[in-house]
This record gives sequence, structure tokens and C-alpha cells, in this order.
Amino acid sequence: MAARKKSARKKTTRKASSRKKSTRKKTTRKKTSRNNTTKSRAASRKRARKKATPRRPKRLEAGVPPPPVTPDPPRVMHDISPPLAPGFAVFPGDTPLTRQRLYDMKLGHSLTLSALHSTVHAGAHADAPSHYGVAGRTMEQQPLDLYIGRCQVVEARWWPGQRLMPRDIEGEISCDRVLIKTGSWPDPMVFNPDYAALSPEAVHMLADRGVRLVGVDVPSVDPPTSKALESHGACLMRDVAILECLDLSAVSPGEYELIALPLKLVGFEASPVRAVLREL
Repeated sequence: MAARKKSARKKTTRKASSRKKSTRKKTTRKKTSRNNTTKSRAASRKRARKKATPRRPKRLEAGVPPPPVTPDPPRVMHDISPPLAPGFAVFPGDTPLTRQRLYDMKLGHSLTLSALHSTVHAGAHADAPSHYGVAGRTMEQQPLDLYIGRCQVVEARWWPGQRLMPRDIEGEISCDRVLIKTGSWPDPMVFNPDYAALSPEAVHMLADRGVRLVGVDVPSVDPPTSKALESHGACLMRDVAILECLDLSAVSPGEYELIALPLKLVGFEASPVRAVLREL
């Protein structure tokens, strides 16, 4: 009897295991069919994407040069910075430009090394508000966008020793950067005290027309005899940036692109610039 019971138990366990196996097989078949459908859908999606996306251009064969790149046409550039050299005229009492050669290859050294001693107001330069205002911004605090962008060159009538008035500035003001051409500083190696400075009225007139930067072709917007620096004070009041000692002798009136970036001199009241004008 015991043997019969054992055989019956074995038969039931075999039947149960066979049922489990059959159910497993069925479930795996169902899963594989689902996987096949998902794979076919993914493949159809990839085909649709390939059709939608444009084909990449074929690579150039070896030895075939690439098509030439056409550069932008060069724009005419005017250098409006006077050359800086020992002997350049500066304000009386200011530090003239000198060069000290520490090493010189012409003397047998392995390199040439120089030290520059000069006022920061030599040649084409930018005045920071701290030059004429105690609480004014120093050079590194000035916004750079003042010194680069569209500008206008205008001519002015002048008389020796006279300040330029609003009526002396010719033409309509169309830019927020204005460079005034007077021609009253013909030789940068000789200090001419009769140059044409600006009047405070001219500064206010320009500021009323939206001018944010004014440039002059003379050493200062004020005459050398001025102690109160009225035009500098007007620029401080209206927050108008100043460029001085530009060379506009070869530039015609009109609109240009100005590039005259100052050095990032921390705490300084001015900085030399390499001022250029590019034709639009």
C-alpha cells in the first residue's frame, strides 16, 4: 500500500510540474511575441526617421581640395592714434614718455626687454571719471561698450584760444559716440596752448542728444589755463566718457565703427588706447 501511495504522489507531482512547465512555456511564448511586435515597431520607427532626416553629404575623396571659403570683404581702417615716441608733447609738468632698455639683442643679449615710463595721458587716451571727480569710476570700472561701436566724426569751427560752442559743431548728431575734428593740434611733438577746447555748453548739447562718449583731437576737453575744468565737470555731471588727443587729420566727417579699448588699469584715472575707425 505504501508503495502505491508513493507512486500516486510521484504521479501528482509529475503532473503538477508538467503543468507548471506548460504554463511557463505559454507565458514565454506570449512574451516573445510581444517582444517581436515591439522590435518591429522600433524598426519601423527607425526607417521613418531615416526617411525624414536628410542624408549627410558624402566625404570628399582623397586628394580633392575642399571648396574655397569666401572671406568677408576687408573694411577700410583708419588709425587715429598719434605715434608715441620719446619727445611726444605732454602737458607742462607731466611725465614725458621715455623708454629704458633693460636688454638689447643689438648689444649681444639673448632678447630685447624695455621699461616704459610715461603719464597715462600721453597720446590717444581715455579719461576715467576719477580724473575729475573724487567719487568717479576708475579706469577698470568703466563700461567697455563705451569705447567700441558706431560713432560719428563731425567738424567744428574754431579760433585760437576759444572754446567750442554748440553753434560751432557742424552737422546733425546721429550717434551716441561723437569725435570732434578741429585740426587745432597739427604737430603732436609740439605743445600748442591755443588748441580748441570744448565749452560746458557744447558738452550739455551733446548729452541732450544722447551722446555717451565725446572724443577730441586735442590734449584735453578743457584749455591748459583752466583750473576749474568746467568741461570735465560737465562730462562728469552728464556721465559722458572722454577720449582725448586723437588724430583725425586723415578722416572725413561721417559714420564709422570706433574701437578704442583702454587698458584694465586698476585704480588709474586714465589709460592709453589704440584708437581706430573702421568704415561701415
